[in-house]
Amino acid sequence: MSAINVNSITGRTGSHGPVLTGVTTITGKLNADSGVSVTGVVTATSFDGTFSGSTITGVSTAGITSAYLNTINDLTYPTTGPLSNRNLIINGAMTVMQRTDTSTAITADGYYVQDRMHMFFNCDGGANLESSTDVPAGAGFSKSLKWDVTSSDTSIAADQYAAIDYRIEGQDHAQLCYGTAQAKTTAISFWAKSTLTGPFCYSIRNDGASRAFIREFSLTAANTWERITLTIPGDTSGTWLTDKNVGAYHQISLSSGSSFQSTAGSWHTSNVVATTNQVNLMADAANDFYLTGWQVEAGERSTPFEHRPAATELALCQRYYQRLLVNGFVANCSSTGGTTAYFSLPCSVPFRVTPTLDKGDALAVSDGPGSTEDNLNINQITYGTQGNAVRLRFSRIGSSGTFKQTRGIYNSTTASRGDNGYFTAEL
Repeated sequence: MSAINVNSITGRTGSHGPVLTGVTTITGKLNADSGVSVTGVVTATSFDGTFSGSTITGVSTAGITSAYLNTINDLTYPTTGPLSNRNLIINGAMTVMQRTDTSTAITADGYYVQDRMHMFFNCDGGANLESSTDVPAGAGFSKSLKWDVTSSDTSIAADQYAAIDYRIEGQDHAQLCYGTAQAKTTAISFWAKSTLTGPFCYSIRNDGASRAFIREFSLTAANTWERITLTIPGDTSGTWLTDKNVGAYHQISLSSGSSFQSTAGSWHTSNVVATTNQVNLMADAANDFYLTGWQVEAGERSTPFEHRPAATELALCQRYYQRLLVNGFVANCSSTGGTTAYFSLPCSVPFRVTPTLDKGDALAVSDGPGSTEDNLNINQITYGTQGNAVRLRFSRIGSSGTFKQTRGIYNSTTASRGDNGYFTAEL
């Protein structure tokens, strides 16, 4: 086979770069910069250089050492990290609701409806948190979180706020290398819709609230779903936990007092979450805010939302919250007799830490055939990761005598006891 050996190829006059047509074999290395067009190449030993704006067609074999791709099939490709298990937000599609799926009044900071979604709330207005089937068309979602303002607060005081907050566990957040010179850029994306247009704020904070970054985003059309994409540079300073505690707070502010406001676009050393441009969603009882498809990932660009199997999403949520007793269920008694009774409740998945009883003050004990003992106190909860079970110790309150033939504990179906058996290990 003959070969043409040239020292260099000079581009044609005009905007086009060098053009190789009908080339059968390129031996050695092809160094290609922007604007190169190569067609009809059967075999190329290797490629090297920047191919932005270049085209290579008709190549049957190519020894490519590395390539940087912006998109594949018109979908954004990640700049770092794996292709799966990218999303650091659990339940970002708002489908898991172990506590309740009904409208619930937000009265203070806490968890209410959607698993893993924490609400910050301290103002003079009122709001309900709901699960909604209003979702962006064609995006593959079936549920959204709805924040429904029920009574207004037209003047948010300096120390007041309303926000949706997600807490990433330190072990999951560690991959971003915050607090080191190798800190990675964080890409954030979500779908949002509101009756209120204008600038909202997104923030990242560390556990000690001594490091914070604010980024503004705008909803431009009322009652219209919009996909928001943001990037925040990794923090090379501060203390960012990498254990079982809070690695980072990610917050979408809906209303914010002046004590928590600062400028956007840089890292701060104080507890700030919004700018002075932040809208006040709580100003009108007709306002609402919808959220779904929340994703946080390593890299400089947001990728399509990672839809996980329903069973996987539930199991991830259960690391932080589980219902271990359901109506009619009787837990086996591990020890009987005396003034105390012990019960072991198997867990679906291991808890993050030893849980506490979130709902269950009226749990009842079956104390022999046809009898129950209601006057009880749970005075100890222990948890063993090895056995993956929660152990409860019950004792009598204000009554004498001992337990009889204790059979187990149960969650009664009566109104006073129907909402029991929930254990929490939330951040």
